[in-house]
Amino acid sequence: MNIFGDDIAVRAQIHTINGFSAHADRDHLLAWQRAINPELTVLVHGESAAMESFAKTLSPARVEMPRHGQTITL
Repeated sequence: MNIFGDDIAVRAQIHTINGFSAHADRDHLLAWQRAINPELTVLVHGESAAMESFAKTLSPARVEMPRHGQTITL
């Protein structure tokens, strides 16, 4: 992967999800997450309180809300 002119080794699977608005509401995000039943859901955008509330809604799924620079391992 090339970011700002630097080649960066990617050791993760990258998926592009076409057809979804970046502004999906809570119900749509919840339905999508439950439909695909991922091993891990990573929440990276939003107010902390809202993400924590949404993470509880996703229970019992594994949910991570990484801090800046944190590495997540499956």
